[in-house]
Amino acid sequence: MNDRTCVKRYLGAISLSLLVSVARGPLSLAGEAVADSALTGTLSILHGDGLPGSGVETLAVLGLVDETGAWIPLRLESALKASAVGLTSLAGQRVRVTGRWLAAAADASGGPDFEAATIEALDLPGEAIAVAEATTVNAPYVTILCRYADSINVTPHPPSYYNSLMGTAARTRFPSMTDYWREQSYSALSLDGSVVVGWYNLPQPQSYYIPNGNPDFGRLTDDCTAVADADVFFPSFSGINLFFNGGVGCCGWGASNWVITRDGQTKSYGLVWQPPSLQNLVGVAHEMGHSLGDPHSDCGVWEKIGACRISDPVLGCIPDHDLAAYKDLYHGWIPSGRIYAAQDPSTKTITLQRLAQPAAQGYLLARIPIGGSATHFYSVEARRFAGYDASMPGEAVIIQDVDTTRPEPAHIVDADGGDCGDKGAMWTVGERFVDLANGITISVDSASSNSFKVTIHLCSICDQ
Repeated sequence: MNDRTCVKRYLGAISLSLLVSVARGPLSLAGEAVADSALTGTLSILHGDGLPGSGVETLAVLGLVDETGAWIPLRLESALKASAVGLTSLAGQRVRVTGRWLAAAADASGGPDFEAATIEALDLPGEAIAVAEATTVNAPYVTILCRYADSINVTPHPPSYYNSLMGTAARTRFPSMTDYWREQSYSALSLDGSVVVGWYNLPQPQSYYIPNGNPDFGRLTDDCTAVADADVFFPSFSGINLFFNGGVGCCGWGASNWVITRDGQTKSYGLVWQPPSLQNLVGVAHEMGHSLGDPHSDCGVWEKIGACRISDPVLGCIPDHDLAAYKDLYHGWIPSGRIYAAQDPSTKTITLQRLAQPAAQGYLLARIPIGGSATHFYSVEARRFAGYDASMPGEAVIIQDVDTTRPEPAHIVDADGGDCGDKGAMWTVGERFVDLANGITISVDSASSNSFKVTIHLCSICDQ
């Protein structure tokens, strides 16, 4: 048995204290802070993914969507930064934010920021949990194609391309977003009823929506939904993809629980803001994941981005499945009976079915608490080339160090700390992961065409 003690990877991790400024540059005030105030609205975390060649990997920005639908970027006072980890659990909830407006910054994109001193939930905790864990049987998306007023002659693709991408014309087609999310969710999530509309011309040039290179999400959302309003009854949809014919700042973006008032109803939607270079299978799968509630992990090749082993000649690289831990935590797609929850002390050999197109019975996820914590644990899953997982880097047991209090909860357990898609992150037959400090051993015993057999030992009080 080959023992490999983990060298933990935290590349690309974002501390919550940085969420407030990372997409807008250094704070550079033109004057003193002004006017103590209080705001109410929905707390939202925007997840951004850098464009190819941009040098940007992943970003997260904290803000408030107020009752008018306006996006207000939040910065945190130092005292709030120190205890900000728990703010991730408030994403998507109605909150009251006290603090003060800051005089417009030199890098401001559409107005001054709000410096928050306190943030408190207005919804009951039980209501927030229900929003985060509820499984939607049918969640159709409307994809709206919008052109900036100064580039109305630029059309990245015809509407037929986006119908193929979303799977609106042939719902069983591989690959498409409708088919992808059906397989990804084990048929728990359907996009039936999704539509594509546009191209529409926006009333303002790109510089109005992306001032100083930074997107004003309120303006983008208001105007792109407004030009489509005559053709779309928004309350019939769960999510909205806003696809533009030009850039949206550094990144493509996704956020869950974005509040919009259209057609006489105020409703929370999953939102995607996507530039042309990410209007492909991998780009849309990744941002739609954020719109459905997924945070980032520290290694995208094992969740939605894949390794591009398989590519569609028109729609691009095939995305792989999400992490088992994220399927469980943020969607409830893995039944409790298919999760092995290790007890301390215990030693048990189990069979982990492959995550993509698994057998009808058997474990899909093993969860091993670290230090007795309810929020910090190892997740163990089996990955085999099947369905959308045929585009992964390789076949192996994958171990994630998951801490739900982190903005990027899942960190790959990579023995060599290098490329997170190489052999160091793939645990294969005869290898054993050992966490001496916490009394945890995970051994890969054998493999079949659709599963791995692993032995999990947990004994934090045993003599190691």
